[in-house]
Order: sequence, then C-alpha cells, then structure tokens
Amino acid sequence: MRYRGLKVIDAEGREVAAKLEREGEGQLRLIVEEQTASYPLTIDPTISQQAYLKASNAGQGDQFGSSVAISGETVVVGARWEDSNATGVGGEQANNSASM
Repeated sequence: MRYRGLKVIDAEGREVAAKLEREGEGQLRLIVEEQTASYPLTIDPTISQQAYLKASNAGQGDQFGSSVAISGETVVVGARWEDSNATGVGGEQANNSASM
C-alpha cells in the first residue's frame, strides 16, 4: 500500500516526517518522527485529530497510548504499566496500589 497524501504539521507550522506501515493482516501503523515537534500535531484531512485523549490518572512510566484500538466512534487506549487498583468507572484516580 502506498499513501502519498500523508502530511503532518506541528503547532509551529513545521512539517513532520511521517509514514504509514502495514502491520499484520488489515492493520496499519502511523509512524511520526515527533522528537523535535511541538504539540499538538495536525495530521492531514484523511486522518485527522478529532479529539484530545488524556489519561485521567496518568503516571510516569504508565505508557499511556502504548496500544490504541478504534472501532467506529469508540477508542480504547492502553496503558501497559498503569498500576491502579481502582475498579469501575469513577474509581479512586489516585490509587496506584496494584502490584505489577
């Protein structure tokens, strides 16, 4: 697959290197070289930012965003090392007592 229209612009209007790669059957990975970019990033109209997602209890090392799944209007974001022991929606956000 080739996609020649991919364009990523940072908050200062600079173009940021980006590419799409095939990953597994029927999956694509968007790779953005954002090390020196200023956020937020704007990704061309075909793949655009519709919302800003942030963990309600983000902690250093949680790896929020290490995996992302999208289906229709539903987005699920993984945080591989999140160590909350809270349960249910609205659980204690400051809880980091789960053992790893």
